[in-house]
Amino acid sequence: MTQRIAFVAWGFEPFGGMERHITELAVALQARGHEVQVFLETPAPAANAYVARLRRHGVPVSGAGIIAGLLDRLGRVPLGGARQAITAPMRSRHAHPVTRNLFRRLATAAAERTPDVIHVHGTRLRQAWVVDWAHARGIPTVYTEHVTLDERGGAVDVAAVETMRTRLGAMLCVSERSRASLRDVLGSSVSVDVMRHVVPAPSESPRSARGARSGSADTQAAGTLRGICVARLEHYKGIDVLLRALALVQAQGIHFTMRIAGDGAERGALESLARALGLRDVEFAGAVAPDMVGDELRAADLMILPSRGEGLPLAIVEAMAYGLPVVATRVGGNEEVVEDGITGLLVPPEQPEALAAAVIRLASDHDARRRMGESARLAWAAGGWSPDAVVAHALRLYSAAAVAARAR
Repeated sequence: MTQRIAFVAWGFEPFGGMERHITELAVALQARGHEVQVFLETPAPAANAYVARLRRHGVPVSGAGIIAGLLDRLGRVPLGGARQAITAPMRSRHAHPVTRNLFRRLATAAAERTPDVIHVHGTRLRQAWVVDWAHARGIPTVYTEHVTLDERGGAVDVAAVETMRTRLGAMLCVSERSRASLRDVLGSSVSVDVMRHVVPAPSESPRSARGARSGSADTQAAGTLRGICVARLEHYKGIDVLLRALALVQAQGIHFTMRIAGDGAERGALESLARALGLRDVEFAGAVAPDMVGDELRAADLMILPSRGEGLPLAIVEAMAYGLPVVATRVGGNEEVVEDGITGLLVPPEQPEALAAAVIRLASDHDARRRMGESARLAWAAGGWSPDAVVAHALRLYSAAAVAARAR
């Protein structure tokens, strides 16, 4: 039976795992005959790679109009001594002009045809106001938490916790570690389900400008290790730790190149740090379009992710699909997908020395890299990441949310 599903998120950054998760799940559902629409609370620029991919696959994306949003905000700027009295109601997201604009767009879509389910995506239990809005209208709602709460400062506020406890049809997260953290906050009586990312089989893109992964023999011959880090450039991703580790690797005379694919608020500071450390072969590629991530992975010999906190990083699973060994930190759901010594190496967070030692170990042992890469690919194949498997699970969860909504 065809379902009509509304995805809701705050907005799409130029590069990010949550954005990729939403995009690939929406595309997979749409490809299997379901009606999907994505609603963003902030504008949805056509130039954004995730917005563009969704629209190419027939998934409508609704965002706040830039001009309308600016006018709405300007029209509400408080003046004089009335400032506090006027702004007090807007401290609630329900009264904020951007959120009210989202509610108007959701209401217009629901008037045409009510969604079978609203699937809200957020971090630290944000977007609870969307759950409130849907609950008041009897629309089944599920929420996916994309981070591990205790690694990212806990829930955004007490009101969000109460909303998620009492008004959701289903609470989802992306790893067992994230589930444990959610239960600590919501209580053991709240059912929390783990939902996989959609990670399809590696494509054979003809557009790669950097060669195919069959170049591992070339790497061995040239004596140069090609590393890739696919990550948002934010503090919690630990890219500064990676750069300090690479400085230690370089000091040991190990030949490597490191390509950092992603963008974010810390890019300028990280580029300055790389220069200060004297790193010769580190390239900041900027935001990479979803369709081109495979090219980045295919051209590499190993994946490194030095995060301080995670839900379950999509980048790791994608790297495993491409047969890359992974060096990652013991945070979030990383230990659930990377088997230390089998599919990659795990190190403590915030320790550049340990990270450098892991990179040096793999750089000096081509056979170990090959074995771990093959094991990683097999682990991905057996892990339930295919579009068919994830969509089937999602539809079961949506049906359960509908039953829960009718029972209230």
